[in-house]
Order: sequence, then structure tokens, then C-alpha cells
Amino acid sequence: MGKPWSRAGAGGPVALAVLAAGLCAGAQDGVERWLAVAALAPAELGADLLIRAAGPGGPVKGNQGRTRLLSVAFELAGRAVEPYPKLGRGQDLGESRAAYVAYSAGAGVSRLAIQCRVVRGFLGVDPGAARLYLEKFR
Repeated sequence: MGKPWSRAGAGGPVALAVLAAGLCAGAQDGVERWLAVAALAPAELGADLLIRAAGPGGPVKGNQGRTRLLSVAFELAGRAVEPYPKLGRGQDLGESRAAYVAYSAGAGVSRLAIQCRVVRGFLGVDPGAARLYLEKFR
């Protein structure tokens, strides 16, 4: 069984964005296009896309657009299926949900992991907002 998520396969969410961008060709600017693409994906992947787009090397420039993407990513993270990483012995569980949950723990797709990434993203854009979002953790 292959791992459904892995850090080595980080191009997966970006590839999803590139494919979906054609569907969003009517969007007016880059920020709206990324928000539309994120809406097409599951919450975890949508949040990942927005965090990557708002990152220092990402395609969205300008603090206002990056702030908007990061705030939406934080909201999407709140809808993540797993609230925190659940470690387990995935290799011993075969083709089961528990195995996939164990594999996903290393990929950082839990609510807590994604929200932490958003706060780290805000540190480079608006440290005050990073503090506010840190206080919103649940």
C-alpha cells in the first residue's frame, strides 16, 4: 500500500491547483483564483494550497492578498477531518482507515498542524495577526 500523503509528494496539491486553474479562468485576480481552486478541494488540501500560494516563494504577492489567503486557510483547517496527528502502526493495519490516518499524521494534514502552518505563514506577513490566530486555536 502506498502512502496517500507524503512530504516527498508535495507537488500533488500544486498539481491539483494547476489543473483546476483552468476551471477558474473567469476569476479577476490571483487571490480570487486561488480561493476558487481551494474551494474545489477537500478542506485539508485547500488549506495547503492557500498556504503554499501565500508563502514567500508563492505566486501571490502583496501582504493584503497573502493575509486573505492565510485567513481562509485557517478557516479551512477548522474543517479538517482529524483534529490532531494520530500516530499508529500503519504498516501493521493493512488497508484500513486507521492505516491511512497513521500515514497522514506524518504529512501534517490535521487541523492542528495546518493551523500551525498558517500562524507561521502570518509571521512573515503580519506578526500581530499571527498572535491573534494563535489565540484562536481550539
